[in-house]
Amino acid sequence: MESKANKTELIFVTLANLDHTRRGIYNNILTNFSSHYNKIHVICLGKREKLQENNVFYQSGNLLNWMFFFYNLNHKKIKQILITDYVIGGFISLIYSKLFKIPLYYRCGGLWKYEITSFNKLLKSSIAKILKPIIIKNCQKVIYNSKAIVIRQIKHSHAVVYNGVDTSLFKPLKLTPASKNLNVLYIGRINKEKGLDYLFKAVGDLKNKVHLGIAGEGPFLDYYKKKIPFAKFYGKVNHTKLPSLINTYGVIILPSLINSSESFPNALLEAMACGKPVIATHVYGTPEMVTHKLNGFLVPPKNSKAIKKAINKFLEEPKLIETMGITARKIVKERFEKEKQMHKLYNAILNKKTQ
Repeated sequence: MESKANKTELIFVTLANLDHTRRGIYNNILTNFSSHYNKIHVICLGKREKLQENNVFYQSGNLLNWMFFFYNLNHKKIKQILITDYVIGGFISLIYSKLFKIPLYYRCGGLWKYEITSFNKLLKSSIAKILKPIIIKNCQKVIYNSKAIVIRQIKHSHAVVYNGVDTSLFKPLKLTPASKNLNVLYIGRINKEKGLDYLFKAVGDLKNKVHLGIAGEGPFLDYYKKKIPFAKFYGKVNHTKLPSLINTYGVIILPSLINSSESFPNALLEAMACGKPVIATHVYGTPEMVTHKLNGFLVPPKNSKAIKKAINKFLEEPKLIETMGITARKIVKERFEKEKQMHKLYNAILNKKTQ
């Protein structure tokens, strides 16, 4: 572990809001990295706020506020800049990096592809396409969270470090099941790209045998709540309460489409850590954590029949829930522990070899 005595500081830039930055994978990174730096300056989007947690200093605001945040930093103490996008945050950070000759690193957690459904999406897609090669080529290193999303068309230094999960928080608990039926839970954004239409069609044929829970928020929440009366909608669930919710269900499902840019979903890792088998679509990095028929079932995207078939397997062989769940927990403990992955991420930035 590197000593903080040298007073080095890190800038961490994300397009997420303050609440999102303080939980999940970003919180894992910041918690681990805080022991390596004297200060970490977190710059994120949202309403104008400041917050300090130990040596992590959060500042959220709009893009004009960001200029002010960067201007007020002491660049002589900044050792590295870590970005999580190659669009807005990446571009502003690149300018700061070039001005003061500070190494720039990019943790890539998605493909940044947009389905062109509006002028706004077209604009975002065009900007991303232009900036992607510029940002990546000017990064000291790009650290991807799955092998499936490595950008091979652009020559650059890169590493693959998976997301990690807190197995002391996400663990098996003996709780009362959500219902007497087979309990299936979806966790994630409530939008079309997550493949919810195909999930609802599959479960609609089994609604007398399956209890479906939907946890999350998004633009289609109200739409689906009115349209799908047989599902229980929980809305946004606090991250610390997710383990309890997961443990009242038997199977966790993520039917994401190819345009969801689902690179390495934490929802599946957290479910597996709780000892739950999963049903997931065969997209991007998901097969790197889910092995078909070992810790869950992989199904093609946009295929309600395949989802229904996977659910029926658990109905026909209920013991699979326990056996696959035990395997799922074991896989997470061996490969995706938070501390292990965050240590690899830090070493990747320092260009140290990791096993």
